[in-house]
Amino acid sequence: MALLFCLGTVALAGINYQQIRIGYHTFQVEVADTPETWARGLMYRTFLPKHRGMLFMFDRTDIHTFWMKNTVIPLDMIWISDSDKIVYMKSKAQPLDTTIINPGVEAKYVLEIRGGLAQEYRYVVGDMVLFIPSLDKAKAMSTPGRLE
Repeated sequence: MALLFCLGTVALAGINYQQIRIGYHTFQVEVADTPETWARGLMYRTFLPKHRGMLFMFDRTDIHTFWMKNTVIPLDMIWISDSDKIVYMKSKAQPLDTTIINPGVEAKYVLEIRGGLAQEYRYVVGDMVLFIPSLDKAKAMSTPGRLE
């Protein structure tokens, strides 16, 4: 099953957001792209709506490890390679667990969504991922046939 990710960036209150489409499901995710946002992640959040999440965008492809310290909601973590494939998934990572989650494979991005959704939506390792860059809104509006 091939899945498509559609990304569009919006900055609100100093936080960058991305629209991500996976198969038939769209997520509004916060972008974590600095050491500070990588470290904070989704810590201390008490609720994550079904259509929300966080996308960790790293400077380089590497084995990026995670843990659930100070994270009080279960999460699905999806590692995405620089060749646009899902390379590893951790389903329902346990809240507050300080055990290191090591995918054992290199990735460029990690997507965190509400725990259980990856299984519910049937995402699997190997699914292709297509990143579509955001368009400048004014340019998109002036392009014939372009929908917002």
